[in-house]
Amino acid sequence: MIINKIKEKLIAKYDIESKYLYSFYKYHKNIFIENKFSPEKVINGIIAELKKDLFYDKMPEFAQDIFKKIKNKIDDTRDKKEKINIINEYDNKEIFINKLNDTIKQSIINYLRLDNDESIESIEDNNNEIEE
Repeated sequence: MIINKIKEKLIAKYDIESKYLYSFYKYHKNIFIENKFSPEKVINGIIAELKKDLFYDKMPEFAQDIFKKIKNKIDDTRDKKEKINIINEYDNKEIFINKLNDTIKQSIINYLRLDNDESIESIEDNNNEIEE
């Protein structure tokens, strides 16, 4: 019962932060693209800007992880067009938020030391209730 309340509060809090992270990504990505940066320089620039944030040290790990995952996808790809597609894929708010929510759910499970499928279903049920 208490765990469920904690999960609900964490999900609600992180849902707000995820919208901020999407706006942050989109804003900085557009600036770097306008300056004709390569996909590698775009994501590295976004990460550098994120580290300049006053609250960077207090950010939950998932906030940093989403950008690291994008960077890893770009680094693992050799084709320049595919790298551009990866950067552009995250322009879609729904895709960005869904991938971030997956990371948030895993972070909550790890934080609360839950490690069974019931935990994931419970978090997803709570997340759906909050979105409605």
